[in-house]
Amino acid sequence: MSIDPIITHLQANWQIYALIAAGVIPILYVTRRYSVPAILWSFEIIIYTSIFHVVMHGLVALVRWFKYNSEMEMPQFKTDPGWKTPLLEFWQTDLYSPHWVLYIEIAALVFFTALVLRMRPIKPQKAQPKAPPKRPGQPGYRPGQTRGNYRK
Repeated sequence: MSIDPIITHLQANWQIYALIAAGVIPILYVTRRYSVPAILWSFEIIIYTSIFHVVMHGLVALVRWFKYNSEMEMPQFKTDPGWKTPLLEFWQTDLYSPHWVLYIEIAALVFFTALVLRMRPIKPQKAQPKAPPKRPGQPGYRPGQTRGNYRK
């Protein structure tokens, strides 16, 4: 896999990309309170699904190897199941040999999106004000407790 086609494409179309960047950067700057968390949220989902895709590729290769080598046939009668997943061209759905692996990866994408949405809400959060230390007579007061010296 060579990077030369990408470089030639960028050299031929740099004006279009500069014009798009000039239009998008001010919009991202004005909406940075919402757009930066959304961009970081998207990168996090991409990282999780990429790791899952690589693990799934290795798992399919391992299961294929195990199935072929654990057959109780003579070596000349063994059949290779031909199971495979594309490592780099994951968008080509016809390259998934057991076709249901594609549906597992789509389900993992939905699961990771729901998990990230649940664990890291996309709406901006405000920091909660710090509570003052407890005073004598208040519930939860412990003697010797100051703002920087909390006992556990």
